[in-house]
Amino acid sequence: MTPGTPRALTAGIDVGTTHVKVGFFDDRGGCAAATRQATPRDLPALVAAVTRGLEECAERAGRAPAAIGIAGMAETGVPLDRSGQALTPLLWWNDPRGAAEIAELGLDAGTLYARTGRWADAKAPLAKWLWLRGRAPEVFRSMRWWASVPDVVAYALTGVLRTHATLAARTLGYHVAAGEYDAELLALAGLSDVRLPAVQPAVEPVGGVVARIAGVLPGTPVVIAGHDHAVGAWAAGCGGRGTWRTRWGRPRR
Repeated sequence: MTPGTPRALTAGIDVGTTHVKVGFFDDRGGCAAATRQATPRDLPALVAAVTRGLEECAERAGRAPAAIGIAGMAETGVPLDRSGQALTPLLWWNDPRGAAEIAELGLDAGTLYARTGRWADAKAPLAKWLWLRGRAPEVFRSMRWWASVPDVVAYALTGVLRTHATLAARTLGYHVAAGEYDAELLALAGLSDVRLPAVQPAVEPVGGVVARIAGVLPGTPVVIAGHDHAVGAWAAGCGGRGTWRTRWGRPRR
């Protein structure tokens, strides 16, 4: 890099339960700008918050990001119609709807965990799909896709709907060993994989920015980084099965 040349910046977006965080960072982890806003409860307001964060960071940093990465809540999501519009407010991971429906299935806990890596509870999108089918059938029939929060933010930026394996794995409808949606589990809610986002290979952009965002160039690549818990664990050095690392990098078991 030529002396005096500003380092390239990458934009990071984290949509959490309480806050939407946007930051611009250089390749050494230096933060050029950052914003924090309360997480909205509906999709249009969420997209507006992300856009506002990107624009504010671009203005403060004085330059555009070279790429954008998105992490966030895994189980929180929203049903979308064929035009990509939200059919409901965001359905949150801590919303108890679906608890009775998922319990009524009587799924074997050990078998389910071996297939999906998680337990059956109301947090899982599968529970919300069961609830929608039984309690809001008009929404369920109109649902062309289900999208988790990071997926739908990437969709708003690029016009391409995809997901990350760490997000698909939290739906309770994904076979982690096979690396694909589980047709048998999805059928319990009357769904198939055509109504869920395709899983994008890790670190591959889902597309380029098509939304009009001041300070962000059209075509800027957008990557779904994954479930915020998994992303945070990886950043902390937990990169291997059954291991974690100290802050100095020494592996522990």
